[in-house]
Amino acid sequence: MGGTKAEYFRSRGFLPEVPALLERALLEVARDGKVVDHEATPWGDKYHVWGRVQAPDGNAVSLATVWMVRHEEPPILITAYPQQSPFP
Repeated sequence: MGGTKAEYFRSRGFLPEVPALLERALLEVARDGKVVDHEATPWGDKYHVWGRVQAPDGNAVSLATVWMVRHEEPPILITAYPQQSPFP
């Protein structure tokens, strides 16, 4: 993994060798986070969801995620990144 987001997630203990840790955290945001924006698009409904989760390094982290939901299919993660501003 490369890039700024990958570096951030690695620095919080989400390692490529254990992808299930990041998967669980992202699913927790999707399940328990706050929907801050919704947009109907030709490809499905896009949801921006913010949430706080416990990182493997022991710290709570605020994450912003974007999910696409199409018909009866499971949601698809579009992106996730650290959320710096306070939750609305």
